[in-house]
Amino acid sequence: MKSNSSPNDIPSKFLKIASCIVSEWLSKLFNKCMTTGEYPDSWKIAHITPIPKVHSPSSSSEYRPISVLPVFSKLFEKIIYHRVYSYLTEHNLIDKRQHGFRVNHSTELAITSIYDELLSNFDNKLITCSLFLDLSKAFDCCDHENLLDKLYHYGIRGVSHKLFSNFLHNRMQCTKIGEYKSSSKRISCGVPQGSVISPLLFLKHPLFILLYLLMILISICQIPFLMFFSQLLTLNYVKLTTG
Repeated sequence: MKSNSSPNDIPSKFLKIASCIVSEWLSKLFNKCMTTGEYPDSWKIAHITPIPKVHSPSSSSEYRPISVLPVFSKLFEKIIYHRVYSYLTEHNLIDKRQHGFRVNHSTELAITSIYDELLSNFDNKLITCSLFLDLSKAFDCCDHENLLDKLYHYGIRGVSHKLFSNFLHNRMQCTKIGEYKSSSKRISCGVPQGSVISPLLFLKHPLFILLYLLMILISICQIPFLMFFSQLLTLNYVKLTTG
């Protein structure tokens, strides 16, 4: 865990030092959240810090928003993440060609797969054509109710479903620059930036499902493809002829 301060002004470094004291209290709190499906509102406040993308930014598009969430929230999310990820993998609900945010998968593995495909086609005198697709602002476009419907469809129901509903709803964010902080605004859609579990939730959102349906269509045409989170790459090939 990084040593920065979170929106509740409790440095994660403090929790590391006092772990033997607070661990029992935190375990009771986390268990209470999981058995009741409640998610504290104080854990749903994000501080957004704009970081310049260029040397002298002149517009808002030239800043990258960095979201910092409460440290207790991120600790609890790690527990939820491992349980949900285990459930999804156990029931084969994550496509094997998805390389983003998966155990034993990475950008390096995705690039290696592409490289192997290119070399194989080259050896067989085939010309490879590629198509890259990307979902812009993927996290910000997620509709809460659609996402909750998909989670229910995949078997996350009852108290677990209530917990995710409380996790998504009534979230707030404000902009913080140095010691200055804006007023808080409610977030009506999207999964929270900087969250541990948001990438996993996005994999089950209808936007990603549309991308997945496109994957199925591509596979029917027998075109190799792979994915890295919200990006899709297809590799098609044609026979190299001479004369």
